[in-house]
Amino acid sequence: MMAGPGTIGSRLALRAASLIVLAGLALGAGPHGATLQFRHLTPEDGLSHSWVRAILQDSQGYIWLGTDAGLNRYDGYSFRIYRHERGNSRSLLNASVNSLFEDTQGRLWIGHDRGLSLYQPLTDDFINFSSTASTEQGVVVLPGLETAIRCIVQDLSGGLWLASDAGLLLFSPETRRVETYRHDPKDVHSLSSNEVRFIVRDHEGDLWLAAGNSLNRFDRGTRQINRHPITGVNSTDLTQLAIDRFDYLWIGTDDGVCRLDLSRPAESVAECFRHDRRNPGSLASDFARVLFADRDGQIWVGTENGGLDRFDYQTGTFVHCKTDPNDPSSLNNASVYSLFEDRAGILWVGTFAGGANLTRRNQDAILHFKTLPGNTGSLSYSSITDFFEDKEGHVWICTDGGGLNRFDPRTRQFEHWTAGNSGLTRDAVLDVFEDDGRLLIGTWAGGLNVFDPRKGTFRAMTTRNSNLPSNSIFEIARDRRGRLLLGTYERGLVVQDLANDSWTSYVPDQNPFRDANALLLQEDADGDFFVGTETGLMIFHPENDSLETFHHDDRDLASIAGERVYAVTEVGAGIYYVGTDQGLDFFDKKAGVFSHVNAALPGSEIRSMAKDRRGDIWIGTDRGLCRYTPLTGQVKNYTKGDGTLGNDYNRCAYLISRDGAIYLGGVNNGFNVIYPNRITENRVPPSVVITDFKIANRSVLPGAGSALKQPVGVARHIELSHSQSSFSFELAALDFSNPDRNRYAFKLDGFDKEWNEVGSLRSATYTNISPGRYVFRARAANGDGYWNEQGTSVSLQIHPPLWGTWWFRLLVVGFGLTAVLTVVLGARRRRRILESMNTQLNAEILHARKAEEGLREARDQLEQKVRERTAELTERANQLRTLAGELTLAEQRERRHLAKLLHDHLQQLLVGAKFRVALLSKAADPAVKQAAEEIQALLSESIEASRSLTAELSPPILHEGGLEAGLEWLAHWMHEKHGLVVGLSAEEDLTAAAEDVSVLLFESVRELLFNVVKHAKVQSASVRLERLEGQMLRISVRDHGRGFDPDARQFSREGFGLFSIRERLSLVGGRLEIQSSPGHGSEMTLIAPLAGESPDDPASADEPYSELDCSPK
Repeated sequence: MMAGPGTIGSRLALRAASLIVLAGLALGAGPHGATLQFRHLTPEDGLSHSWVRAILQDSQGYIWLGTDAGLNRYDGYSFRIYRHERGNSRSLLNASVNSLFEDTQGRLWIGHDRGLSLYQPLTDDFINFSSTASTEQGVVVLPGLETAIRCIVQDLSGGLWLASDAGLLLFSPETRRVETYRHDPKDVHSLSSNEVRFIVRDHEGDLWLAAGNSLNRFDRGTRQINRHPITGVNSTDLTQLAIDRFDYLWIGTDDGVCRLDLSRPAESVAECFRHDRRNPGSLASDFARVLFADRDGQIWVGTENGGLDRFDYQTGTFVHCKTDPNDPSSLNNASVYSLFEDRAGILWVGTFAGGANLTRRNQDAILHFKTLPGNTGSLSYSSITDFFEDKEGHVWICTDGGGLNRFDPRTRQFEHWTAGNSGLTRDAVLDVFEDDGRLLIGTWAGGLNVFDPRKGTFRAMTTRNSNLPSNSIFEIARDRRGRLLLGTYERGLVVQDLANDSWTSYVPDQNPFRDANALLLQEDADGDFFVGTETGLMIFHPENDSLETFHHDDRDLASIAGERVYAVTEVGAGIYYVGTDQGLDFFDKKAGVFSHVNAALPGSEIRSMAKDRRGDIWIGTDRGLCRYTPLTGQVKNYTKGDGTLGNDYNRCAYLISRDGAIYLGGVNNGFNVIYPNRITENRVPPSVVITDFKIANRSVLPGAGSALKQPVGVARHIELSHSQSSFSFELAALDFSNPDRNRYAFKLDGFDKEWNEVGSLRSATYTNISPGRYVFRARAANGDGYWNEQGTSVSLQIHPPLWGTWWFRLLVVGFGLTAVLTVVLGARRRRRILESMNTQLNAEILHARKAEEGLREARDQLEQKVRERTAELTERANQLRTLAGELTLAEQRERRHLAKLLHDHLQQLLVGAKFRVALLSKAADPAVKQAAEEIQALLSESIEASRSLTAELSPPILHEGGLEAGLEWLAHWMHEKHGLVVGLSAEEDLTAAAEDVSVLLFESVRELLFNVVKHAKVQSASVRLERLEGQMLRISVRDHGRGFDPDARQFSREGFGLFSIRERLSLVGGRLEIQSSPGHGSEMTLIAPLAGESPDDPASADEPYSELDCSPK
């Protein structure tokens, strides 16, 4: 509708220009205006009722449908239904919705049988207005606001004009006052009837009213109602009004449709249109239920029991859209009660018993024809094998079981020739070729049929009555020498010999072309013929009758990609696209090489292919239809929602007509006719909304204690606890052209670094998100790829748990550090003392060794003195050996003492704390209980750590189980702490060594394993225990690491540890043997006596300690 006042002369000029535009639209539409295809929304899809009385798209993009059983909000995927709920004054006051209106402020008003309701999006409920006394609290009672509201219109001042059964009402949303206009027999400026059915506002801002059987006009300047008698209208009831872009007022009645020229206000003669059964272009039914002017200025008429009509301005007739029980895509109910056009140009049709019917975009660009049961004028059979266009522009359609069809693209009518109604030999027709006014028809097992369309006669040529080489003929053509070429079954390509009326077969002798089926025969610009087979591609050169062959070779990247060739398209001089069962190939004919096109086609098997006038390639595959643009490599897929026949296109069944139309046949669902120049893109980016929010896969509803304070579609912030860290959003792009092709992208700021483009998937799921602040953002694109970059967003805050707060963590860390530091510092102090004693002992041992060497040098002179002091030195050695044993035992005793302190004091304190916290976990307060459980877990970890430290200082198993058990523990400990796998082996029935020897050997093996970790740089080592003669024990420690030079390391820092081990072993009568070299690993052998005397161990008198049972009782 055009806004703004204008002079009568300017309106007439505009009308003339608009008529020219609409005439062009009508010419473009032609007779196919009646072939509208619909998608249906019924109660089976979730609609609340089949009777759709009102339809509206709001400013956010939702579609609202008012039915006889509630209000429906549709997002393209599902319905949100609003009904009256007894006892809930914020629910819809009445379920019988008559009208919907969105005012200039974006507020949605609902007119129903009990008054008026206003939708509140922030609370997802309603404010209700009614003049009827209500038992429900909360309903706003306004005197004068009568029951049934039929229509709502807003004037230029913001007031709402309401058509009701009790007159004309003016409602002010701001003051909530109602002004009433009613019929007064004494006042000629009153309404002609109180039954006001419809209101429309004209370009001047005046209101036109359908009141009873009369037309009234409310003059906004004088604020008077003027009755407007119309000559020619004989109706008893006016039902609807509409104003088109030519300034005609259309009047719907129960006795036809009339139009009044508003540019000539002095004239009141209406032009009326009624049903005339003798005139197919007349109105389908006299009862006009609804009138609608679309954005192109066309008038649509919804009738009772007559379907949907569109007025053709050029011819002054109506084009009908009726129900067809044999066509599931037709209008599904003949009584139309509401009409609406959404942002994308889709026409929504509300019916009495069929729900809502939606047209699709590009109705005239992608046409679909198939067999309609019961309709003898439809396609005879839905399996299509080929097409041919004759000189008159008719398209001959070959079917695999329904004979031959002739299709008139202008009238869209079919004629059939079958084996049952003509001389056609078989109903399986494979190809048609026009030859000197005759049609040559190739059949399956029926030979070649010659059809004379003027006489309607058929003549069959078969292998029996002629020299025809095969009865199954896939393709027919003539070369430039006038010879007939046939693509046949098992005989390949055969060419007619004009001289002796014979046929020559062109099939290479070599495999894989022997006995090939020539399924495709297509001439190029050079006059050569591409022959597609199931074993490769052949090119026949008629000028010299030569044949080139191409087949797939895994070793040759320049060979054809697949064996089955069903389509060829020439795109330039000597340049072709070849469609195979393995995708699309680019072929250079002169070079004879192929290159594979890596395009995201819907299916890998290309069955048909045609180039349009813009250079795009339309490709039918085993998985659907697409349009490929060679210049950009872009692929756009088309689905049944766009009008395609489905996914299964048939091989070699394609045609490009002279007017640029592309015909593609299907295996079992008819064929498509595509007019590429008629396809328009939907350039309106869709609104994107959040339709659902879920925590742990459960939808969250707003309310007290909920994460949502408002409906998710309008919420701007969501608060979550730490236990609600897994959540999901559901999205909807409010474009209804083909919802399955809408695309989505989302991102969680603070978590995602990039946008997640997820195609048609419309849910976003996140799990185990850490506490913090985030923003969820979503974008959407329509099926033509136009994105709404602004999208929608909502912020989230995930709160941390009590133990996750900074002050709680600081408290726990402080407590733990204090306890650990106390233990660690004490252990370090005692370790320093032991290290100092060990160093002093090593120094004394070194001094003794030097003295011994000096004695050896003076052995000859002092032999006598040596004999005299042998006893003294032997006693000194025994004392040193005893001291070494005592020091070893003292070190072990200190270790055991430290372990006991950890066990008896720190662990007891930790266990006691754990018992007390366990009591707190039984508290009724969930927060206290949860915090106590977390503290209890921390205490358990501390107890476990102290146990580990106890075992490191002095493993009890060494004293209780002996050396072999201690070494088994050590092997396990080295793997757990340092990742070193230690293989331990021992002879059976080894005699236990003395405790001081066991401790010395255990410490020595541990020292050697530490050296493996530090220096060998390997992940494994082996320890072997063996008994030697003379009550000696040998322990071998071996690795396969880097090795070293024992002589070079003797006086190095790393060699001091080995020296210390050797000296301590010598004091107990043992020795250390070293075998190593760089690059060949190392083997350390400890040899010590099994039996020995050791001083009493004071630590043995201590009470034994064991693992504590720390589970709360």
